[in-house]
Amino acid sequence: MKRLKVRLASVTFSLLIVSAFPYATHIKKPTTTVTYYYNCGTGLSRGTINPGTQVLIESEVKKAANWVTAFHASSPGGNLNSITFDQETDNVSDGIADGQYSLQEAIDAVWTEYTRSSQFNLPANGNCFTPPVEGASAICIGRAAGDCR
Repeated sequence: MKRLKVRLASVTFSLLIVSAFPYATHIKKPTTTVTYYYNCGTGLSRGTINPGTQVLIESEVKKAANWVTAFHASSPGGNLNSITFDQETDNVSDGIADGQYSLQEAIDAVWTEYTRSSQFNLPANGNCFTPPVEGASAICIGRAAGDCR
């Protein structure tokens, strides 16, 4: 009887360890929220975003080199000015389901939102959207009243 109790206790303990292991090893990565600004110094096209009319140019928006960390003031205007998101450690692209983005993943998500169903629109200044991916986090849009300020 004593052996049976020891075996049952051993099996129960083993099952607890096996079932608890995935939860114990899932450690959330530290989050760093960053803002990138659409570069004013490179001569990029900056027409006012008009819903239903494509104004932004894909090759410009989706090029990571066209986004900088130098501050540009936002206002309730119509021009794309900035994106704010939780950045992946070391800016590594590994998918957005972990709620963190590399710069390229973030701008790809912004472009996808802009072109979704040919809406050619983004949230108003200071508003956010969340890509339709399980675990993705919000990306907030900054707009500016003029071309570049």
